[in-house]
Amino acid sequence: MKRLLKLLARLYPSSWHRRYGAEFEALLEDSTPRIQDLCDVFLGALKMQITTWNFTRITLAACLAGTLAAVALSFAIPSHYISHSLILVNPPVAPAAANDRGASTNSAIRSYLINLQPDVLNRDSLSRIIERLNLYPRERANMPLDAVVTKMQSNIYIKPAEGTNLSAFIVQFDYPDPNLAQKVNEELVSLFMSANLAHAQADHTQADPHFVFRVMDAPELPQKPTGLNRIEMGAIGLLIGLPTGLILALVIRLRQKPLTVSN
Repeated sequence: MKRLLKLLARLYPSSWHRRYGAEFEALLEDSTPRIQDLCDVFLGALKMQITTWNFTRITLAACLAGTLAAVALSFAIPSHYISHSLILVNPPVAPAAANDRGASTNSAIRSYLINLQPDVLNRDSLSRIIERLNLYPRERANMPLDAVVTKMQSNIYIKPAEGTNLSAFIVQFDYPDPNLAQKVNEELVSLFMSANLAHAQADHTQADPHFVFRVMDAPELPQKPTGLNRIEMGAIGLLIGLPTGLILALVIRLRQKPLTVSN
C-alpha cells in the first residue's frame, strides 16, 4: 500500500515535491494507509496537475482522453456482421386484382410480404435454425428459447429494395460471426421461397396476388463488421474531447482569475 502511495505521489508537480516531498515521506512512514488514501492522493495529484497546466495542455489532454476512451469502447463493443441478399419479385399472376383495389404493384408486394412473414419468421422455423447452427449459445444458456427466438427476430430485416427499378426486397441478418450470418441468410431465403410456393399452391382462387420469387443476389459473406470502426470511433472521441477540453480549460482559467472589487 505504501509503495502505491509513493508511486501515486510522483504524479504531483515537481514544485510540490520540492516543498512537501520530505514531509509526505515522513507522514507515510508513521501511518497505516487505507484504500481511501490511494483515491485521495490520486485525485489530489490530478487536480493539482490540471490547475497548473496552461490552456493548450488541458485541451490536448482532454482530446487524448476522449480518443483513448472511444478506442477502448470500440474494443468493448462486440463486432457484428450483416449478410444481404436480394430477391426479385415478378409481377403477380393476376395484377388486375391488385389494380382493382387501387394499389400499386409495389404496395401489393409490400402487403404480400407482411402476410408471408409469419410463415417464415415463426418460432418453429427459427428455433430449428438456432439449434441446427448453434446460434446464440450464451443466450440459450441463460434465457428461454422463446426469448432467444425473439432476439433472432430483432436481427432479421426484411425491406423493399428502394432506389431501384426492380420489384424486389432485401433479406438481411445481423450476427457476430460473418459465416453464420451468411448461413442464416441462406436459410431465410430458402424459407421465403418455400413459403411463397406453398402460398401459391394452397388456393388459386383466393384474392391475394401470387408472386414469383427469384434470387438475384445470393446471401453474401460479409467482409467488414457493421458500424463504426476504431479509427472512426477515435475521431468521434477526439471531436468530443476538443470542446470538453476547451470548456474545462476556460472554467479553470475563470476560477483561477482573481476577483476585482470596485469601490
